[in-house]
Amino acid sequence: MNSVKINDSETGDDSALTAIDAAQQLIEQKDLADKEDAKELAKLPMLSPGDVFDEFADGAKGFRYRDGYAISYNAKGEYRVSEERSGSSDKEEVHVIVTRYPKGLSWMYWTDKKLGSNSLTLEECLFRFGMAGWTRPSGMQGKVIYLDETKSMSQAFTIMLCHNGRNALSRQQEQEPGVFRVWRSAVPNHLQRVITTGELINVRNSHDAPRWWEM
Repeated sequence: MNSVKINDSETGDDSALTAIDAAQQLIEQKDLADKEDAKELAKLPMLSPGDVFDEFADGAKGFRYRDGYAISYNAKGEYRVSEERSGSSDKEEVHVIVTRYPKGLSWMYWTDKKLGSNSLTLEECLFRFGMAGWTRPSGMQGKVIYLDETKSMSQAFTIMLCHNGRNALSRQQEQEPGVFRVWRSAVPNHLQRVITTGELINVRNSHDAPRWWEM
């Protein structure tokens, strides 16, 4: 990741503006990379309603699907396109799901609900309390956003689970109302700014910090 040095002598609004400018630079760098990837993404197979995509199949890198269809995912690594299409869909719009990256995971959990004793959004929690990762002897890894000042795992929201370099399902998050998946290849613009700023903060604290999608 390209690190951006922030002048430690800056304070208040000047420091905030510098951080925003630096985050914007990283966003623009990502935009350029996205344009370079566009030709490759256009070669991914187009799935029809009801089709299943196996992420463990040889050569599988991702797929495309038309707007309005829901995508489900199971522990076998199967993505399924819904049979029904929502009435508010754009028939011309095509979405891309990339299931395999050189580094990092393909999706994360997110919610717009207010969480914790402070009743804050995940974005607010990220910037106030930070995030962390953990690894178990079994090889399972996770990444969380702390929800309060205690910075404990009991007061944290799991955004990613990983086993053998692949996304793993969280039973709790799968059953939690209001929690949804965000695909790395289709991050909404407002959330991409959150991710980029979060990466900037992590790099400022430690130049060896992993990227957002990495463990």
